[in-house]
Amino acid sequence: GINAEYGVPTDDSAKYSYTADEAGTYNFDLVEATVKAIRCGGKFAQNVESGDRVGVILDRTCMYAEQGGQIYDTGYITVNNSDSGILINNIQVKAGYIIHKGIVEGSLSVGDIVKISFDEDRRRKIMNNHTA
Repeated sequence: GINAEYGVPTDDSAKYSYTADEAGTYNFDLVEATVKAIRCGGKFAQNVESGDRVGVILDRTCMYAEQGGQIYDTGYITVNNSDSGILINNIQVKAGYIIHKGIVEGSLSVGDIVKISFDEDRRRKIMNNHTA
């Protein structure tokens, strides 16, 4: 089943990890995570390369997935100590796992340590929509 492939569901508590300054501007924490699984071409892959369209599952994330009318984040996942990464253009949730979808630049492997950054302006607009 899905649990055997992916391990424990994604810890997304870091999406709430932010501070707001006196001007009401949100400042977000960058998160490091480990690649737990990669889907490519409808099956699991250990390694993917430039141009591959993938869905990546991490052990933790600070990105919002699309659910309950919530708009998903977009952003970039960078492999530590390399120029490789994934341009994330969609985020879905399935059985508690958050799937970061995008196109690989360089190479990516299961077990890689990555840094997650997202489009903060987009997130601020989303947050303002929800709190207004």
